[in-house]
Amino acid sequence: MGVVAIIAILGAFIAPNVIRSIDKSRISAAVADSRVVKSAVQSYYYDTGQWPTGNIAGGDPGFCMDPEVSGWNGPYLEHWPAQNPWGGTFTYYHGVSQLFGGTVRCLRLSGVPGGAVKKLVESLGSGNVKEDSSYLYILLSKD
Repeated sequence: MGVVAIIAILGAFIAPNVIRSIDKSRISAAVADSRVVKSAVQSYYYDTGQWPTGNIAGGDPGFCMDPEVSGWNGPYLEHWPAQNPWGGTFTYYHGVSQLFGGTVRCLRLSGVPGGAVKKLVESLGSGNVKEDSSYLYILLSKD
C-alpha cells in the first residue's frame, strides 16, 4: 500500500511536467514549420518574381513540385507538412485577409487549442498570429 502511495505521489508531480513538455514541443514544431514555409515562400518569390497562389489544404502549393512557373528553381520544401502538431491541417493561403488587412500569404492551421494560440502569439508576435472562429493564421508575408 505504501509503494502505491509513493508511485501516486510521484505521478502527481511528474505528469504535469510531461504535459507541459509536450505542449512546448508542439509550439516549437509549429513555429519551426512556419519559418520553413516562410523561407520557401520567399525563395519562390525571389526565383519567379511572383508569390505562390495556390490555397491547397494539406497539399503542395507549388513548393515541392515544379508548377511550370518561369524561373522556378525548387523544390523549396522536401514535402508539404501532412498535418500540424495538433493533428489538424496546414493550409497555405494567398489572398486578401481582413484579419491582417491587405493581401497576405499565411499558413492556416486547424485544430489548434486556445492555450497554444496564446503561446504562439508570444513566440511569433501578436501582429503575426491571428485567429477566427475556426482557424489560426500565421502571417508569412504581406503587401
